[in-house]
Amino acid sequence: MSSTVQPSEWLAALQAQGYRLTPVKTALLETLSHAVFPVSAEKTWELARQARPSTGRATVYRLFDALESLGFLRRVHGLNHCNQYVLAQDSSRPLIVCLLCGKAEFLPADDLSATITALSHQSGYQIHATHIQLLGTCTICNAIS
Repeated sequence: MSSTVQPSEWLAALQAQGYRLTPVKTALLETLSHAVFPVSAEKTWELARQARPSTGRATVYRLFDALESLGFLRRVHGLNHCNQYVLAQDSSRPLIVCLLCGKAEFLPADDLSATITALSHQSGYQIHATHIQLLGTCTICNAIS
C-alpha cells in the first residue's frame, strides 16, 4: 500500500467493492491527495466545498468510512478529541498525536512487540490487531510553552 494518497488506486479499490464512482468522489480523493495528515472529514468537506459548493457533508463522511473499511485510512483521536484520519500504511505501529498542534507520527513498534506478546500469553487472548495511540505534546510545542 502506498504511503501517499493515490486517487486512481483508491478509486479502483472503491469500484471493486461496488461503490459508484462519481465526480464528487474523484474530487474528494484529489483533495485528499494534497492534504496534510491527520485530516478530518469535516475539514475535507470544507475544502471540497471551495471547489464544488454542492458537495454534501454525508458524502464525505461515507467516503471516509469506506476508505477506512478498505484499509486506506485509520481513524484516530486528534486535536480537540474529534475524529481525524491518517494514512493507514503503518496501522500496526503505535501513533503519537500532539494535543496542541495536531501533529501525528508513527513510532517504531519494535519495543512493543514483546510487551504485546507477553500480554497475549498472560491474558490467554490471541491478538489479531492492535491500534495503539498515544496523546502528548511534541517537541516544538514543548519548546513554545
